Amino acid sequence: DTVVTKIVPNLSFEDGVKYWSGSPKGISLKNKPLPVIQMRLAPNPKPLLLARVIPIPDRFTHIRVGADVKIDGVQPGPVWWEQAGIIVRSLDKKWRKIPFWPYEVVLKSGTVDWRRHEAVIPVSSDAQEMRLLVFLDGRAGTMEVTNITIDSAVPSPWVFYAKAGLIAAWVILGLWILAPLLLANSRNILAYFALAAFL
Repeated sequence: DTVVTKIVPNLSFEDGVKYWSGSPKGISLKNKPLPVIQMRLAPNPKPLLLARVIPIPDRFTHIRVGADVKIDGVQPGPVWWEQAGIIVRSLDKKWRKIPFWPYEVVLKSGTVDWRRHEAVIPVSSDAQEMRLLVFLDGRAGTMEVTNITIDSAVPSPWVFYAKAGLIAAWVILGLWILAPLLLANSRNILAYFALAAFL
């Protein structure tokens, strides 16, 4: 559920990339009817990147990031992340990326018409800073982005009950699988190791 909207000011591209850092060469502004940023890889492509800081992440437990994205002829590079994408990087107090933390809003290649992409990303208690990255990498292609939003969010009340239900279902399924194993091998210690591993 949304708590606070527009926690990052000046996200629109009405002033171009004035409030963004990165590599503006290869990036242009279009107006139709909303301001649209267009990233275009040249024949000898270099990655294109726009970045914004998301301030004071410890004020929130989750953020919802959304954007309207269109890509045309994006040819990915040899590494899986060399595509068109929007991600959120969480950095710790030593300004290192927090590993294994949710970050992806969208990551695509090929040709896809305008589509809204959203992701709810938890805010780590170790996060010193969060950064929104809009990038285009690979061998060729264009990417257009507009209507970027960043709101703070909290889990809906039903999330607690859904999580409890999933845990209960997992336990029931595990016991349903392990019960015959234990009954058939009650004198085999490996069966009890399997139960301990499951628990």
